[in-house]
Amino acid sequence: MTIQMSAEQFNELINGIRDVARRREADLHPSSGTRHFSHCPARFNGSRNASSVEEFITTASLYKRLEKISDEDALETLPILLREEALTWWTGVRNSVNTWPAAVQLIRDAFAPRAPNHRLFKEIFNEPQGDEVSTDAYITRQRERLSRMSRQ
Repeated sequence: MTIQMSAEQFNELINGIRDVARRREADLHPSSGTRHFSHCPARFNGSRNASSVEEFITTASLYKRLEKISDEDALETLPILLREEALTWWTGVRNSVNTWPAAVQLIRDAFAPRAPNHRLFKEIFNEPQGDEVSTDAYITRQRERLSRMSRQ
């Protein structure tokens, strides 16, 4: 699954993460070497919206990679990023997850289950471009729908 971002949006995301990293205090990481999500800008409340889920996963995964957070530390500190329904859900499934990719897949499955292709096609063809919608915004929305289609 892919997410479409403009170059400007991607640069804003990267710059935001870099700014957070620059503001960290020297004692952010205890002597044990543990790294965590405490300054990650991503938050997820459990909304059942594929775009919100992918935005959260993209930001959290990018932060994890840039900060060199291990899978173990990421799984331990993931609740820092979760709110409301997502936090309650994570509390129930945490013991069944051993890796970051497994956690990411569980989040996708729980909050953005894949819609059948025929339903996505119906959404695409039932939403004409309105006069008030820019062509770029309309194409971006339709590309997002196409990216959620299975290849089978």
